[in-house]
Amino acid sequence: MRQLSVALREGDTSTRLAAAGSLRQFGRGAHSALPALTDRLLNDHSNLVRMACAAGLGELGPDAIPSLARALNDSDEQVRAAVVGALGAIARPDPALLSALNTALRDRSEVVRSRVVWAAERLGPEGAALVRIAANDRSSLVRSRAELAMAKLDADGSGANQAPASLVGELAQGLSSPSSSHRRKAAEDLAALGPGAAGALPALAGALRDSDRHVRITAVAALSNLGHPAMPHLLAATRDADSGVRARAATGIGRYGTSGASAIPTLTGMLRDSELAVRLAAVGALERIGPQAKGALSAALNDSSRVVRERAERAIQNVDRNAASRAAAAGS
Repeated sequence: MRQLSVALREGDTSTRLAAAGSLRQFGRGAHSALPALTDRLLNDHSNLVRMACAAGLGELGPDAIPSLARALNDSDEQVRAAVVGALGAIARPDPALLSALNTALRDRSEVVRSRVVWAAERLGPEGAALVRIAANDRSSLVRSRAELAMAKLDADGSGANQAPASLVGELAQGLSSPSSSHRRKAAEDLAALGPGAAGALPALAGALRDSDRHVRITAVAALSNLGHPAMPHLLAATRDADSGVRARAATGIGRYGTSGASAIPTLTGMLRDSELAVRLAAVGALERIGPQAKGALSAALNDSSRVVRERAERAIQNVDRNAASRAAAAGS
């Protein structure tokens, strides 16, 4: 093992490549070569050697995670993809591994991000949260790969909705980043986790005060997934200075359906909003609340906008139709 480590450090390119391949064959038996593999992964001038070292480290188990995580900054796309593959080979629901894969999901290369989906899928339930995040990726390649992975996890019963606390905590911390783009991404990822982001509720509530409107809008979207504990924060968001935030908050309240009746006074007030989009969102939310909201919907029939009046009329019709259907079903 020592000779292979020396060859890895001091040999020519072909020798270093062969040494890395040989060390990989030893699996965990090559643990004493971890420092040499790490050194060459981070410092070798050959991308092929760096890729081979990543593969070798992937055979060493959790002890190699810190070394692999450092290499996610490599300048070469294929090396970074190899590093993600090595993390997937470890396939342990270790918080540090999950953190590294979450970092790789922000990689500029869709090849690397697609590889993350493969690695996350290997983790089973612990990786399902990362797959859900990838399903909202800007790349159709990554999205389609994530959809296939999610279908497989669901079929295996591994697509649990509860995200690992370590991942949720890391994303919640991202909401405090000095970088607005990082805060946006953290909010988007938490929204993608659905109810699994419940542990981030306090951080998401704090994000409603963010200076970036996109962060606030996305935080509202994430809060909309968290059930009644999030209702006070959604109600607060209806008073936001930005009309997009107010409209999204109304839509989020509508997701409560009939159990959101306590928000009727707030939604009624939103029917007087100066922005058309906000009034329309309020009408949609009132419709979903049902018969208890008919009085508020009737008030919208006098709106200055024909679009709102027609939308309110359809909403009342839908409320009556749904109520009649439920009554008929109960009587049969």
